[in-house]
Amino acid sequence: MKPPYPSKISPTPIVSAAIEIRFDISCPIDAVYGLVQHALKQKFHMSEKLPVAHIPEDIRVQDNLIDQPHYRLFNNSTPYSILVGPRVFVFVYSKENFDDTNDYPGWSEFIKQELVELYKTIFALDFIVQVKRLGIRYGDFFAVPNIFDHTEFNLLNKDGKRKDTAKTQIVQTIKKDDTFNNIVVSNNSTFVMNGRAIQGSMIDIDTFMGELDDFMSNYEVYLQKCHEINKELFFEMLQKEFIDTFNPIYGDEDAN
Repeated sequence: MKPPYPSKISPTPIVSAAIEIRFDISCPIDAVYGLVQHALKQKFHMSEKLPVAHIPEDIRVQDNLIDQPHYRLFNNSTPYSILVGPRVFVFVYSKENFDDTNDYPGWSEFIKQELVELYKTIFALDFIVQVKRLGIRYGDFFAVPNIFDHTEFNLLNKDGKRKDTAKTQIVQTIKKDDTFNNIVVSNNSTFVMNGRAIQGSMIDIDTFMGELDDFMSNYEVYLQKCHEINKELFFEMLQKEFIDTFNPIYGDEDAN
């Protein structure tokens, strides 16, 4: 569809969101988790080791696994969690283990506000030297058999007939302004919620940017820019008639 884009659609198809920063540090790599866990223990009081944390440190460093999350901080009463590694911090929303009453809370109303508070907390710990990468990734699931029936593009064969009526996955990288965007569109996806598998279609957009020398003093600007571009790319690829079935609201109020 063409702009203006909705500020909110309902029910939202968002089933996952991950906002990641990668950074250089001034402390030993094995100290990062302890610093972050202690600072966030009141909000995320449970933790678990991720598989990469069980690999010996010398191998993790050699295989560049140092940039991967090693621990997960969480609270069973919410669909949010934190992934922490020696040089990475990720805020995650996931709908997989929660029902429709735990829907995506919105960017302006919750996610951005939560990120601002989290970044204030971890930056105050003074172990991050420089943020090297910001990434915002959204996963949207549609309980429709073929999302390509509702996109602004189709795959055609040499005879001009559609090729995307069969199982199809399109992967594309787009540069927009200062961001790079990895986009995956699939009409053959399975979303599992509370152990129940649902067949449908998926749109996954990973928007990221690097060389962020002033991120720690301007992170709200960078967050908003990446989110807006990610959202624009989502709406650009879908037909307005399809978006209209999601009760779109226009204007800045209650933005997703």
